[in-house]
Amino acid sequence: MFHPRAQLLAFLFASQAVAAPLPSVDAPVQTSQKSPKDAAVVIGIEHYPHLGPAYDVPYADRDADAFFEFLQQTRGLSKAKIHRLKNPTKDEIELALQDAADESKGGLLWFYYAGHAAASPETQDQVLLPSDLPQDPRIQAKRMISLPELQKMADQSQAKNALFVIDACHKPLGSRFAAPAALSIPSKSHTTIWTSASLGELSGPIEDAKHGAFTYAVLGALRGWADGENAQKDGQIDLSEAHAFVARFLKELNVRSQHPQLLNPQAITLSQAKEAYAQKVTPQEPAQVSPSASSPEELYQTGMLYYEGSGFKKDLNKALSYLQPAALKGHAGAQKILGDMHKEGEVLEKSFKRAREWYEKAAKQGDASAQNSLGVLYGDGKGVAQDYAKAREWYEKAAKQGFSMAQHNLGSLYLNGNGVKQDYAKAREWYEKAAKQGFAQSQMALGFMYQKGQGVKQDYVKAREWFLKAAGQDYAPAQGMVGYLYQKGLGVEQDDITARDWFEKAAKQGYAAAQLSYGGFYYAGKGVDQDYAKAYEWFLKAAKQDFPDAQAMMGAMYYDGTGVAQDYVKAREWAEKAAKQGHILAQVMMGVIYEEGQGIAKNPDRAREWYTKAARQGNQDAKEALERLKNK
Repeated sequence: MFHPRAQLLAFLFASQAVAAPLPSVDAPVQTSQKSPKDAAVVIGIEHYPHLGPAYDVPYADRDADAFFEFLQQTRGLSKAKIHRLKNPTKDEIELALQDAADESKGGLLWFYYAGHAAASPETQDQVLLPSDLPQDPRIQAKRMISLPELQKMADQSQAKNALFVIDACHKPLGSRFAAPAALSIPSKSHTTIWTSASLGELSGPIEDAKHGAFTYAVLGALRGWADGENAQKDGQIDLSEAHAFVARFLKELNVRSQHPQLLNPQAITLSQAKEAYAQKVTPQEPAQVSPSASSPEELYQTGMLYYEGSGFKKDLNKALSYLQPAALKGHAGAQKILGDMHKEGEVLEKSFKRAREWYEKAAKQGDASAQNSLGVLYGDGKGVAQDYAKAREWYEKAAKQGFSMAQHNLGSLYLNGNGVKQDYAKAREWYEKAAKQGFAQSQMALGFMYQKGQGVKQDYVKAREWFLKAAGQDYAPAQGMVGYLYQKGLGVEQDDITARDWFEKAAKQGYAAAQLSYGGFYYAGKGVDQDYAKAYEWFLKAAKQDFPDAQAMMGAMYYDGTGVAQDYVKAREWAEKAAKQGHILAQVMMGVIYEEGQGIAKNPDRAREWYTKAARQGNQDAKEALERLKNK
């Protein structure tokens, strides 16, 4: 059977303690603000007659009435454009949203809902429950209101922005309704969804206030209580500071079961109310640092302390709490970091499209780092169609500001002829600009140009000079290349011991190619006493990084029983990893294993498959094996 909602809430909110009576949010703050382009849908569903009293939502009607008054008296919407629905059906909700969408051209489309939320039994999408939801589970899905569909309706409107404020449970009650899947909002959406709780959480009331906890905090924030939450007071409440206030307020009241979520935040000013909250208190658990954040720059600087862990414990969530409002207020550096966080999936959703959007905001303000990052996205075709011309355009903007990474990337375009005519002279010119600033990758790139004779006379001595400059900065690939030159005696006298020392430096930094080479010295006994166990140790480090040459060596050691007990099964496992990456000798090994039935049943067909792969890459042994298998 069902768990009575009232009993659940009584348990979850039993520890809620308010030291003094809370201020009322029912009498709206009067302002001179006018929002003639806005339109709204306001819904409160307190009773679900077909589901029974277990699903009553305390104070939902009262919450909706108070939100209606805020919109009309404080925000300044026309009463005729606020669609206040009481106990609506699915059709009534969808029609009201369509009407409001048509009425909000160029303004803010509001959608407020207090009631129950759940998951669609068919799609697991987040859904809102209309008042007439039937008890019969066979037809419930058709009557539920899809939140993603409502969001699409809002996006199709001509409103400048849309804001959904959802005060609803996101936790299953009993066995009837499941918790929904995470909501995914398209990158181009102009709709923000502000929910009272995370997935799997209940939303409860504040009994002293006779309101839902989330709605009470939101209404308070919009009365002026949130002004200055993230920055200096300016007589305006924007979305980011309202959200920050609500999250902190609920935490201070010990409403421990719900954590509001802000999805796809936009830079929106919500209110110009100026009521102060006299009972505003210091957070119970103050941050390790609480600098005055009176400007976007101060927000950015504080956020970077947490982002980089400079003098503080690195905390990406805290970093975001400072960087996001700074970015929304137009701080280019913060916008660039938000792009990075989306690109890497740090706290924020991993999304190259979102990363590009933030990079563009910062790049258009002249931020060189963002301009370079935007160029990288165009060059790689991530979050945007690949376009080397656009990549070059952005690299040039940053390179002309002296940004070394962009100078390097521009050099690489000319080196490879991507989006431009291949031009080694221009490549070298840009690499030299970055290299003179100490950019290790450009120093190494110049070393390769001299090693290969690209646009210059081949010169291993000069190649080593450039490799050494980068290696001196502990750049592992360059250390490996210095080792390679000593190993082969290119531009220097051949010296296995010096080569080994350079490979060791790079290997200990985790550079897979150097780990393989360093292990090779122990395997062959060059410059060191032969030690298969040491060789195995270093080969394994590289193989675990998915380095195919090392995986093939691991396969060979198990196949031959060199330094380890012979084990055809493990030999096949490692060889297959390398073979699938196109490693020729590993493909031949796989063919032999299947042809001979070593550690597995003979399988001529599988043997042919692997021999064919190697033969197509020109391997003579594989070609001979295919001839041998013709009669089998």
